[in-house]
Amino acid sequence: MQLNRGLFEDNGGCGYVLKPDFMREFTSETRISPARLVPSNNWHRTVNFKILSGFCLPKKEGDGTKSILDPFVQVSMVGAPQDKKTVRTKVINNNGFHPVWNEEFRFSVSCPQLALLHLEVYDHETTQSDVVIAQFCLPVRCIQEGYRTVQLKTVGGEKLESAKLYVLVKISQDPRTN
Repeated sequence: MQLNRGLFEDNGGCGYVLKPDFMREFTSETRISPARLVPSNNWHRTVNFKILSGFCLPKKEGDGTKSILDPFVQVSMVGAPQDKKTVRTKVINNNGFHPVWNEEFRFSVSCPQLALLHLEVYDHETTQSDVVIAQFCLPVRCIQEGYRTVQLKTVGGEKLESAKLYVLVKISQDPRTN
């Protein structure tokens, strides 16, 4: 559901998102297969995504007032099979108010029409499975370069007013196309 909502971030959450041209233009002899989900325009880019810090990350539901987060961020590129990749930051112990990660990740994207960048903030648990406390999803074609503030949302898609991630985004020509 988060990815579906992320796809509609492009148009403000309303209306219809049309399939990319290369997915609509086929004859009865051609079939779309996941291995061929690459448009012919050779748009290969490298997205460098640096997670600098977080601010006012929420406690997970049901935690008492003395509970302190041990946050980490999982960053996923979702879309065509050749673009998929998931990475995560280190865990920051006992700091949900202003954790600083300062970690950079590199994603190679060949099909921006289908690619989504999905961020999930987790609370690290030592005795049970980690819990998602906030998330954000955005199509790659909508990402702007530079220093950015990412407004986090609940798993259900509601805005968390003060919860944010500070990131740096750089998009460059992928060396594979030179």
